[in-house]
Amino acid sequence: MLLIVLVIAPTGVLAKKDHRLFDQLERATIDLGQAVKRVEHQMKGRVYKARLEKAGRRNLVFMVHSLIKKEVIVVTVDPRSGQIINATQEGFWEKWTERSLKKAAKSTKIPLSQAILIAQKACEGKASRARLELSDELVHYAIDVQSRYERCTVLVDSENGEFFILRDRDREHD
Repeated sequence: MLLIVLVIAPTGVLAKKDHRLFDQLERATIDLGQAVKRVEHQMKGRVYKARLEKAGRRNLVFMVHSLIKKEVIVVTVDPRSGQIINATQEGFWEKWTERSLKKAAKSTKIPLSQAILIAQKACEGKASRARLELSDELVHYAIDVQSRYERCTVLVDSENGEFFILRDRDREHD
């Protein structure tokens, strides 16, 4: 006899890991947008990707990928102090796989930090990941935003800042 159990969670309820992520984002003294802006300003480069990432057992850092004079520099920013911890040149594999994104980063009209602000305002939360994407020759930013009760992805046009929100609850019905 085969027993199938179906568990249905009510809309608006997030998994524990989502609540932990939101709590960690709330405890940071700077958000992802501020970390990106700091890298854009101090490193004088064009940021095309950034995310919150684990560094060790309990520590979290912002990893910010910036195009500086044809080189990709990965900058580590401490979310508690806002200080740049480290900056290293990206490896060969990353250079090879992301070369189309690096070309696209040069053509964006709005910086990633501005796209993050747009997304955080649209979803009333904190960004945990942001990246430049190409689809059908269109260049846009995709920003994952976490709020207390939901997670959403905001697609922001890299030329004019117009946006579209994809909420997790909308994706469940597809």
